Amino acid sequence: MGSKDAEQLFDALRVEYVARLPETFTEFETQILAWPEGSAVSMELLRDVHSLKGSAGTYGLGFVTKACHRLEDLLSKHSPAGDHQAYLDALLRYVDLMRDYVASLASGGDKSGAEFTARLDALLNGVATQPVRVLIVEPALSMSHAYRRLLDLRGVAKSTSSSGYEALGRLIQDRYDAVLTSYVTADISGLSLAKAVRAIDEISRELKVILVTSSDLQECSLAVNRVVRKDQALEAALIATFQEEGLLN
Repeated sequence: MGSKDAEQLFDALRVEYVARLPETFTEFETQILAWPEGSAVSMELLRDVHSLKGSAGTYGLGFVTKACHRLEDLLSKHSPAGDHQAYLDALLRYVDLMRDYVASLASGGDKSGAEFTARLDALLNGVATQPVRVLIVEPALSMSHAYRRLLDLRGVAKSTSSSGYEALGRLIQDRYDAVLTSYVTADISGLSLAKAVRAIDEISRELKVILVTSSDLQECSLAVNRVVRKDQALEAALIATFQEEGLLN
């Protein structure tokens, strides 16, 4: 096999590896969210993070390697005693950050991860902080990337999903302050997601639901806090909406 063939094979393997990473992050989240209060450090989670650190280095994902190293430190040096939920939230922020980086790669973002490294550095002293957490539900990668960048510049912690059903499951399992959803998702409508959210007791009644649509919404629902029109003024409208809903200073 020539060097060119070997390089092409490596590139193909790297693309496949990156495509599987969101599933890995979901497994991390499942382990973290299932961590009982007062239990010792999960050796399974430590082992899985260490494994990801090594494989990410093999495929040239230096940012993921660095984030895993920081996550290992947090898992090893911080006892889950005390404010258990704050500790879990801190762990989840590292997972969210790696997921956002991989999503950025998929949409043609900077492979060096410079902007994400700055966010990673900010997490070092973030165990006790509680940033606003937003779940973005958007099937279009370009729009999802635009939403992430908009909120990232304002210090908001984000997770992303293209599926309304998946988003509903994550809202049941984890704490979010808001959902920013497109009217159209990969399966159910954003409006249906909002109605389901309000019908489930496990989800906080304080959760804000912001619905983005490109058409005139004929049906109005109390399940939605705000409806934002997808047009040229979308960015300014979203910032104003988040501020008015108390999600941004």
